[in-house]
Amino acid sequence: MQRCPNCRARYREGSTCHRCGMELAPLLKVEQASQYYLAVGISALAAQDHSIAVTHLEQAYRLNHDPLAKVLLDFCNSQGRAV
Repeated sequence: MQRCPNCRARYREGSTCHRCGMELAPLLKVEQASQYYLAVGISALAAQDHSIAVTHLEQAYRLNHDPLAKVLLDFCNSQGRAV
């Protein structure tokens, strides 16, 4: 997270926004989950397990519209191996 979604203040470490006090912990957990699914998807892609890769990359993209997840999903789909 780079900015608070409420007041757009730059994110500083912590579970609350330093400016507006918004609780950021739930959003940080979603971001961490997205990063986890992206990492698992990349590992599965490296192991040439495309169905597992697609499953995890789709989940990562649903949680956080990460451009890398989208590029990797497009790559899987272009290979015709997506489920």
